[in-house]
Amino acid sequence: GRIRRSGARLAATVHDVRRAKRIVHLGWENRQLARFYRDCDALFVHSQKQADDLMAFAAVPAERIHVVPHGPYTFHEAPHLAELDKAALRRHYELPDSTRVALFYGFIRDEKQLDVLLDAIAGGADDWRLLIAGSSGAKGHKPVSYYADRIAALGLEDRVRLDARFIPDEETPALFRMADCLVLPYSTRFSSQSGVFNIAAAYDTPVLATPCPSFTEILTKCPIGHVCEGDDVDSVRAGLEALGRMLDSGVEFDFDAYRETFGWEENARLTVRAYQTPPQS
Repeated sequence: GRIRRSGARLAATVHDVRRAKRIVHLGWENRQLARFYRDCDALFVHSQKQADDLMAFAAVPAERIHVVPHGPYTFHEAPHLAELDKAALRRHYELPDSTRVALFYGFIRDEKQLDVLLDAIAGGADDWRLLIAGSSGAKGHKPVSYYADRIAALGLEDRVRLDARFIPDEETPALFRMADCLVLPYSTRFSSQSGVFNIAAAYDTPVLATPCPSFTEILTKCPIGHVCEGDDVDSVRAGLEALGRMLDSGVEFDFDAYRETFGWEENARLTVRAYQTPPQS
């Protein structure tokens, strides 16, 4: 009420359109989110799919919604890692340089489906090794110990390295330079945009992703990886094999197109245009 009486315009970035898990009561929380969205003069989302979801969820007029992509992330790399080439980085992380290495990076949360990826590797994709680099997610998600036990039960100790810790920013570039691809085996219920995806794009690391709306939208516009048929074990396994064939064939991934389409200069232009747009009733 005080904001409205002040005459100020209200804008918000909608990184996730709705809550996936409750704080107290999921239905109540999503109703409050919808009310908040309808009160805003401008709402920023990262993809057209999110804009469509926002209109369906909260009945927000399309003219109040502005699509501004997530944008690439880069980090200052630690000097002692920056001087190492790919082979030396493999040795640093105790990984072989004779096979493909996939990277699973970031907070380990249930919707990222690391267990699906482990099952996919266990059932095939023999020329791939996996590095899991990141710490456990929020309370209510499976702990890291669950995945350690899963790796042991599947007999993957020689093919999967679990580096369960917080990864400092200065180490992040080395991990992406070292990897042949980033794997995002997320549940297709995931409707947000992934910061991890945009780190990979910044460091020319191909992406293997499940057909989540935001991933498909980006990879359709900019071929910087491969989209799996689904988010199940067989689809992820087939995706790994398909991406391996792409890498073997020397396919050119168009990271320059990604940076042109989703770069910060374009994002700034879109943001300025949104703030200069007259308020819509």
